[in-house]
Amino acid sequence: VYKRQTPYIFLDGRPWGETDSLRQIDVSQISFIRFISASDATTRFGTGYPGGVIEVLTKRHPPGYSDDRPERLSVGSVGK
Repeated sequence: VYKRQTPYIFLDGRPWGETDSLRQIDVSQISFIRFISASDATTRFGTGYPGGVIEVLTKRHPPGYSDDRPERLSVGSVGK
């Protein structure tokens, strides 16, 4: 049996709801929006998001929660 897996919404770094809840967000206040796949969402937010996550940052997002942070960080040596 196929079960539809819809993305979950995170607003300013906090769980917000399912995609229907997007209608409650004032579009003029959105500064950044992106889709995070289920596997990456598990790494960032924990299990429970098989449909992935839509991350929305508003113009009033919490200090330190930046929309310009890199998607992935790696550790290694730097070439010459």
